[in-house]
Amino acid sequence: MASNVQILLSGLRTEFNTLNTGKVKLSDFYTDNSLKLTSGQPPPL
Repeated sequence: MASNVQILLSGLRTEFNTLNTGKVKLSDFYTDNSLKLTSGQPPPL
């Protein structure tokens, strides 16, 4: 399970690093998804 989450976040980081925009919003996105992942809810994709 943990490795799946790491792969998911790694892929998202790669995509957003390619876009290289909205850095403040990206921080909020990662924070929001981390809270949802740790609470057992699927992240909004």
